[in-house]
Amino acid sequence: EEIILGSRHKNFYYYDMNSGKVVTVAPPMKALDEHQRPSISSNFEISPDNRLIAFVGSQGQIHLFSTKSKEWIDTVKINDQCNAVSFSPDSRYLFGFGG
Repeated sequence: EEIILGSRHKNFYYYDMNSGKVVTVAPPMKALDEHQRPSISSNFEISPDNRLIAFVGSQGQIHLFSTKSKEWIDTVKINDQCNAVSFSPDSRYLFGFGG
């Protein structure tokens, strides 16, 4: 029903196939700190159970969003730069891969 689209900007987008419209989702400012690079949306992973979207941020941050509401849930952090994220097959675990 939807296609999630990343971006090199602070926003991400989704295409609603039922309405034929592209919707812009702007993360709330508290999801981003002053050191956040302009893009949090170009590298992301959707959980196998389709409940979460994990966006790779800067300085080890991983931003979690609801796939249903597109709302920011929380930000988790690893101790180094995060290069990629992945969920376990049962969606219980989120893995962050860094330097």
